[in-house]
Amino acid sequence: MANRESDLHGEIKKGVRPLHGRAVKISDRHTSGIVDLSLTIPNFGQFWLELKYERMPKRSETKIKLGLTALQREFIRDEQMAGGRAGWLLCVKVKPNL
Repeated sequence: MANRESDLHGEIKKGVRPLHGRAVKISDRHTSGIVDLSLTIPNFGQFWLELKYERMPKRSETKIKLGLTALQREFIRDEQMAGGRAGWLLCVKVKPNL
């Protein structure tokens, strides 16, 4: 189970490997506006993916924010408008009931 965004990259990389796909990390802490990953999967093609990881809020009525920056939203929108595939993945860590 992933515990942060960098762990998600590893999980996705492992997940596409059996499909003969690849996941390449694109962004770093110094790059703004570019999404996190480029995924390529046979018979599907290439896909840009922005990863977001959040912990479940303590209060159930608290809304979880996606947290995309304006530049990330623009990148995803522009890629889609150009006919490409781009999106985001939000993973929320839920603490199991004990």
